[in-house]
Amino acid sequence: MKRTLNFMGLLISGLIFSSFHLSQAQVSSELTWSTYFGEANFTFTDNAVDSDDNLILVGKGFQSGFPSYDPAGGAYFNASPIGSDDGLIAKFDAQGQRIWATYYGSSGGDHIEGVAVNSQDHIIVVGDGGGGSFPLVDPGNGAYYDDSRSGVDGLITRFDERGQVLWSTYFGGSGNDYITEVVIAENDNFWIAGYTRSSDFPTQWKAGAYFDGSLGGARDWFIAKFSANGKLLYSTYYGDSQNSDFAYSLAYSESNGHVAVCGRLEGIPSNLTPSGAYASPWSQQGMIVEFDSTGQRLWATRFLSGQIAFDDNGNLFYGAAWPYTYSGSVPLVNPGNGALFQGYPSFVNRANTGVHYFAKFNTNHAMVWGTCAHQSANANQAVSVYDIEIDKNDNLVAVGRATHGMYRVNPGGF
Repeated sequence: MKRTLNFMGLLISGLIFSSFHLSQAQVSSELTWSTYFGEANFTFTDNAVDSDDNLILVGKGFQSGFPSYDPAGGAYFNASPIGSDDGLIAKFDAQGQRIWATYYGSSGGDHIEGVAVNSQDHIIVVGDGGGGSFPLVDPGNGAYYDDSRSGVDGLITRFDERGQVLWSTYFGGSGNDYITEVVIAENDNFWIAGYTRSSDFPTQWKAGAYFDGSLGGARDWFIAKFSANGKLLYSTYYGDSQNSDFAYSLAYSESNGHVAVCGRLEGIPSNLTPSGAYASPWSQQGMIVEFDSTGQRLWATRFLSGQIAFDDNGNLFYGAAWPYTYSGSVPLVNPGNGALFQGYPSFVNRANTGVHYFAKFNTNHAMVWGTCAHQSANANQAVSVYDIEIDKNDNLVAVGRATHGMYRVNPGGF
C-alpha cells in the first residue's frame, strides 16, 4: 500500500527533522504543509496515512498543553494528562486540518512508539505502559487479551476510523516488555516487534517457523504476528545470552509477504546466509533478520542497527548513522548508472561522530548498493537517521539530523 509521504516538519524539543532524496528519479519536493505542534516535552515517534490521506501522528509526553481536539462520535478522548507520561495521538486531514487529538494512557507512564493503518482505516498503535488504569477492551472472537499488568507491559490498541477503541490489551510477561514497531501484513494481519525482560513472555509456536521459547539473556528481541481480528498467530524470542538487545525497526514487503527486523544484539546470534546473500565479516553489535510470511527465517546478518524499508519489488533498503568507531568496516558497493556513491570521509575522525549511510539488498539478499552520504567539509558530524520510507515511485526518502556537511541536492522544489 504505497502512500503519500508526510514526514512532519516539526520542531520538537529542539530537534529538526530534515529529509533528502537519494535516487536518480526526478521526484517532487514541494513543501505542502509545515507546522509546529505540541510543547517542548512532547516527542512524536511515528506516523501513518490512511486511504483518504489523513495523517495519524503518535508519540509521548509528560506535560499539559497538548492541543487536544474531541471529534465526538464515540472517539476516545482525554483533554488532560492522565499519568506521569502519556501516549499522544493526533489525526489531520489531507489539508492539515486537525480532526482528532488526545492524550492516551493510564495513571502510570505510557508511551506510544508505533502506528499502522489497515485496509479498513483502523488505526493500530503499540507501545508500553506502567499504569493500572489503561483503557482495556476485550472484543472476543478469539482476539488476544490480557488485563493483568506486571511492571511495564507492551500495549496494543486498535481504533476504528472515528477513533473509537475496538480492542486494547497488555502484551507481555512478568518482566518489563516494550513494543517498538507495528506493520500491516496480508489480509490485515499485522506484525509487531520489540524487546522483553520476561522469562514468561507469551510465545506461540508455529510449524515451520523460527522459534525460540526461552529468554536468552537479561533482555531479548521478540517478534509476533496477529490476525486481523487480534488472534495471536506466532510469537518468538530472538536473541542470545547477552543483556542489551533492542529491536529498532520493522518492515513488511507487499510483494512477497516477507518481514524484516533490524536492531541491536550485543552477543550476536549466528548469521544465516544463503548462497549469494550478504554476510558481514564484522562483529557489529546489530543484526538484520528476514522472515517469510509463516515465520521461517530466510536471512540473518550482522549489521549495525538502523532503519529498514522494502520497495515494491521486495528489495530491502537500510539507513543509519555509521559511527567513526566502525569506519573501517563500512561496506561500500557502487552500482554505477549515476547512483550516489561516497566512501567514508577522512575528516570524520573522532568518537561520537559519524556519517549518514545507506544500502540496498536485492531479493536474494545480496548488497547491490552501499554508500556514505556527506558534504565534503573539514568537520566532524553528529548525525542520525530517524526513519526511512519508500515512496510510490520506489524512491528512498530519509529523515534525520546532521550538524555539519549534510549531503544536499535541490531538484528545484523545497
